[in-house]
Amino acid sequence: MVRLELPKISDEELVKRYEKLKPIIRFQGRVYSLREFSLEELKSYRYPFNYDYLNDVEARIPESTLKHIEEYDFVCFHRYNSMYVIKFPTVSEVLSQIANFDNLCNAKYFEVTLTNGFEENLLGKTIRDSMLYYQFHVSDVRIYGTK
Repeated sequence: MVRLELPKISDEELVKRYEKLKPIIRFQGRVYSLREFSLEELKSYRYPFNYDYLNDVEARIPESTLKHIEEYDFVCFHRYNSMYVIKFPTVSEVLSQIANFDNLCNAKYFEVTLTNGFEENLLGKTIRDSMLYYQFHVSDVRIYGTK
């Protein structure tokens, strides 16, 4: 087992990062932006799996306008209450773990990708293996710019 500690950022830094990099979600094969979130929601909204996320969809983004910036993709670690209930990271947990945030050229959106739990993530581990090894849930995060 590896002991990890999640990075902490100030509220001001969180807001700054959120102004630059917004969450997107895929639903029925289409990409959507989400409404603006308050500071408290950034810390508590489990992206992309919130019970009300369909009400949080703001606008459709044509996928042809997105450019995947693969070199910025990363694995996001996040806390869980039970090994048996897969949860997703909060917007804050995602934004706090982006290394060299100020160097993200042309980045505009992030997407937490969903897996079936048995697929390998960017670390080459399944969700179950990651929970046992790191004591956190993990999600792959993709970064996008616009064309």
